[in-house]
Amino acid sequence: MIAILGWLDDQYDLRVRIRLLGQMAALLVLTLGSGVTLVSLGDLLGFGELRLGWLAVPVTVIAGVGLINAFNMIDGMDGLAAGLGLVTLSFLYGLLILQGVKPSPLLLVMMAGLLGFLACNCQWPGFRGYYMFLGDSGSMLIGYFVVVAMVYYSQHAPNIIYPVNALWLVAIPLLDLFTAMLRRLVNGRSPWQADRRHIHHSLLRLGIKPLTVVLILIGMAVCFASIGLYAQLANVKESTMFFSALLVFVIVLMVIINLQRFYRLIRNHINQKRLRWL
Repeated sequence: MIAILGWLDDQYDLRVRIRLLGQMAALLVLTLGSGVTLVSLGDLLGFGELRLGWLAVPVTVIAGVGLINAFNMIDGMDGLAAGLGLVTLSFLYGLLILQGVKPSPLLLVMMAGLLGFLACNCQWPGFRGYYMFLGDSGSMLIGYFVVVAMVYYSQHAPNIIYPVNALWLVAIPLLDLFTAMLRRLVNGRSPWQADRRHIHHSLLRLGIKPLTVVLILIGMAVCFASIGLYAQLANVKESTMFFSALLVFVIVLMVIINLQRFYRLIRNHINQKRLRWL
């Protein structure tokens, strides 16, 4: 369903409302048809487990729509969305192995598919001339698969990964989604209106080469995922990881908002030093 929806969007540029309804329908099939549902958010605030009760299905759908669109929105450069998806699934796979849990073969299938795609999309040696692009169909499918994996292993297999630690595995797409939507709302625009002011666009405007931008963001994703992996294995309190995530989000948000300003200040400072030296 999600792949067909994305294909239709690629072909006919569907309205946002239709796209969101289609995503919700695909997620309802998941929650109501297979029982893969967020029933607990864990001990986020340090006062005990937060169980969702009758809100379980709506929260799962809303969170799923958010994550699907997070991967869809960040798909603006060759290898970025697929690379971030591969980081998420690889760390989840490694966590399962380290905890002695047999991973689903579907994880390996998706990871292998992403590697094959990246080989063509990024023109790796031996794959030059074989072009491939995700489109909305591919990016939404990656997001949907990540939603399924995260919800399943945080709810149906106790203690494999806490919901808050799962957030660290998808930190970069979520940060980009929240900053983009917040920026648009502040400017009086629809949060779903496309623009060219995502994280990767901001880095490109600094004069950084596209490949370097992709490597920077994937490197950041690896760092955040490593924190989530360590927190899970070291059994760090969920409330500690939640408030740490909020703090990191605020810091990154401020850096992104002021990225151009910081760049201009640094550039002016360097130019002034050069003039003094001359």
